[in-house]
Amino acid sequence: MALTGQSQATSEVKMDDAHKNNISMALKGKPKTKDHKEKISKAKKGKFLGSNNPNFKGRTYRGGYIFIYKPNHLFSSNRGYIPEHRYIMEQFLGFTFLPCQDVHHINSIKDDNRIENLEVVCHHKHAINHLTGKKLSKETNIKKSNSMKKHWNKMKGVV
Repeated sequence: MALTGQSQATSEVKMDDAHKNNISMALKGKPKTKDHKEKISKAKKGKFLGSNNPNFKGRTYRGGYIFIYKPNHLFSSNRGYIPEHRYIMEQFLGFTFLPCQDVHHINSIKDDNRIENLEVVCHHKHAINHLTGKKLSKETNIKKSNSMKKHWNKMKGVV
């Protein structure tokens, strides 16, 4: 039998609502009470964080950056991760950076963490670096200017 390019009608199985509900319940499993759900949640809490997770690889990706699991690092997140580029540069230079210091990717590729592609910069200069060439509205420029003035006055202790 040759196909002519037209699809043949398929027969649909008609199900009543009770049958659909039974199938739905079979797929979802036994309904759980709110109390039961809370007990399950408490029992699982923390069991699968970090290296306890069976899918744990020691690293994760967020916003294009690679984060590595270092729960004892001074500036690790509440889940124990720090940006890999920051850790690599700290290991290379031999000291922990201050929060006001950033590590810049020279070629703008966020997961290229080779030493020759990384440089340590002040947070303010890093922001300027990324804003260079971007056209902002006059209002946005005024807001940014005022924000930076407040920041630097606070840093100097003028406020």
